[in-house]
Amino acid sequence: MPGGLDEPRLYDACGNHRLLGLIEAHHNAADRYVRILLSNLDYRNRSQTEHRDLLAACRRRNGEKAIVILRQHLREGSETLVSAIREDGLSRKS
Repeated sequence: MPGGLDEPRLYDACGNHRLLGLIEAHHNAADRYVRILLSNLDYRNRSQTEHRDLLAACRRRNGEKAIVILRQHLREGSETLVSAIREDGLSRKS
């Protein structure tokens, strides 16, 4: 994606092949739920902003700020997803 985050390149920088495998497995398992979240345009915009903020904290090497941003992002994403599943009855359709 032009101007976007090159996630594989960022992850590869860690050099930990076991961690890279875990990240890939997580992405594969979470894909369905990420699609549900991103189908909501408001959440998509907020998520992109949070990802930019997280990347900026990483670039500044501000680990504490990155952790705060990541925890908030994951918590709010989880809450949004649970609400979407409950409202749409998605848990019964699977």
